[in-house]
Amino acid sequence: MKKLLVATVAILGLFLGNSARAEEEKTSSVEYMKSSSYEIEIPARIVLNKNESTSFVIWTKLNITPSENLEVRVIEGVSDEGNIDLNRKNSNDKVTTSLYIKKSGLMTEDKLLTKSENLVETFAGKTSDSNGGIKNGTPMLIGPPVGKLLAGSYSGTITFQTELVNVSNKKDLVLN
Repeated sequence: MKKLLVATVAILGLFLGNSARAEEEKTSSVEYMKSSSYEIEIPARIVLNKNESTSFVIWTKLNITPSENLEVRVIEGVSDEGNIDLNRKNSNDKVTTSLYIKKSGLMTEDKLLTKSENLVETFAGKTSDSNGGIKNGTPMLIGPPVGKLLAGSYSGTITFQTELVNVSNKKDLVLN
């Protein structure tokens, strides 16, 4: 009888214990992370017009987190004065031209890009659309060649760089 009583108490204890556990509340954190992504299209070749500026567009498709900016810069091929040297094939002759961001929006004039002022565009935590499929365009201009325009083929190279910059740690400056 004593064994039956101990077994009954043990079984009741199991049910009471399970009943208390069933009433506990637990939470689960559900997370999803998608890294920033982007595509950039820059023409591989731009053929200049000798009398007027030649326009082209830098295209981007974006899916960037709110804590990042995408910066597009010119890092080579433009001098401190904003000149781009075009060298004549099979010769030491050269002509120059310049690269500009074409005025749009609130801009009052085209902006000359130089070696130190080389930022083409900053895209701040931006997404083109729900799947990153819409392209954004940055209109650009290259001026007509300047110098002694002798017959022949002239060429030069401009190198662009893109960089994702984390801006979540940057503090706003307060000026007194």
